[in-house]
Amino acid sequence: MEVEVVPPRPTNDHELTIARIVDKLSTEGGLHASAIDQIIAALDFTLSISETKFMVSYLRWRMDKIAKQPA
Repeated sequence: MEVEVVPPRPTNDHELTIARIVDKLSTEGGLHASAIDQIIAALDFTLSISETKFMVSYLRWRMDKIAKQPA
């Protein structure tokens, strides 16, 4: 039995913005390991350490979710 992994939850407006950008890239088919540069370029603020950790965690979760989808 496979356990459903819960996505990281945004805790502030910046993290919510990051999640929305990642989700948008995911639905447009543009999500890949080098998408971090695209995500950062789309932001209108400088990432804090905790926001960077959230971005990486959320991006990994989203990419894992895509990888587990049937082809």
